[in-house]
Amino acid sequence: MTERQLQPGDTAPEFLVLAAMDGEVSETSLESLLEGKRGVVLTTYVLDFTGG
Repeated sequence: MTERQLQPGDTAPEFLVLAAMDGEVSETSLESLLEGKRGVVLTTYVLDFTGG
């Protein structure tokens, strides 16, 4: 597979992530996040809520 850098305005590739809400962890997809929406902004905070 050839990798390329995404540019602003590019369509994001489909992917799955683990999401936690109200103590429940589940797998969710980009497609499910976009249902009924025009667009979303995705950010990632690795270990954002841990001390130290």
